[in-house]
Amino acid sequence: MSRPGILCISMDVEHFWGVHDSQKIQRFGPAILAGKQAAKEMLELLKAYEIHGTWAVVGFLFADNKEEILKYLPVQLPQYTNPIRSGYRLLDSLGEDESSDPIFYGKSLIEAIQKTPYQEIASHTFSHYYCNERGQTSETFEADLAAALRIAEKVDCRITSIIFPRNECRSDYIEKCFEIGFTAYRGQEENWIYRIKPVPVKRMFRLLDAYLPLTGHNGYPPPIPDGKHMVNITGSRFFRPYSMELAGLEGLKLARIKGQMRQAAQKGLVFHLWWHPHNMGFNPQISLEQVRDILDYYQSLKQQYGFLSRNMQEIARGDF
Repeated sequence: MSRPGILCISMDVEHFWGVHDSQKIQRFGPAILAGKQAAKEMLELLKAYEIHGTWAVVGFLFADNKEEILKYLPVQLPQYTNPIRSGYRLLDSLGEDESSDPIFYGKSLIEAIQKTPYQEIASHTFSHYYCNERGQTSETFEADLAAALRIAEKVDCRITSIIFPRNECRSDYIEKCFEIGFTAYRGQEENWIYRIKPVPVKRMFRLLDAYLPLTGHNGYPPPIPDGKHMVNITGSRFFRPYSMELAGLEGLKLARIKGQMRQAAQKGLVFHLWWHPHNMGFNPQISLEQVRDILDYYQSLKQQYGFLSRNMQEIARGDF
């Protein structure tokens, strides 16, 4: 008997740390707050549908207050050639805690994740670390990651999966993660779109691929853990946030995702859907309804084909 297909869902929990170098607080802050609330409502949805999820959390968000962030700072900080890339530059202006500065703290969301069945907390590094940025080194990466593990341990969270910010998956850093106990990571989709240059053309094709099947279904056989390497639970589809400008194409976007899910269910493949909660902050209710639609479709595939829901940690263990 062939193995059933697997739906894997992962979410990159960054708050403002993930966009501090590209967005303004005045514009993006409200979306962060709305996305944070949407994430808590999302947990209720996942619980109702018995969906297993992976939440990759930036280490800063575990802190109760500013003093605690400073307590857990890495022994070495990255010296990016472009200092704007470093989240550490914001620490002086940081508020004292989540009640006074909620776009930079996330303890309430982490607690909600921990209380929800089948949810895994993964690492998104301590500072939303950029592995390919000029000026950083393997030593500062390891220090940043060690700080992320330490601050997670204070809430009894043992982390074994990692999602690299901006999906910057370097082979030497993957090996380093395995050495210190990580077992799984989310690799970038392996298709021709990511080999295109220049970048604007690449972005155009990635946008089109969200609505049209340019790259196929992007499912893959469940990886076999060997205990010698990190398990690459490759992303299959970035769930783009609702766009008012492209509202007429939203049906195509959902049909694209459902087609990929059906292919995975029929062929016994993994389909890995991922997104950022803050992306949903501009249109949270529509976004949540779209997720509900996807989960309804998952339920029909589960009944028809035995489609499973598993988080990254479970797939890395071979629990399917």
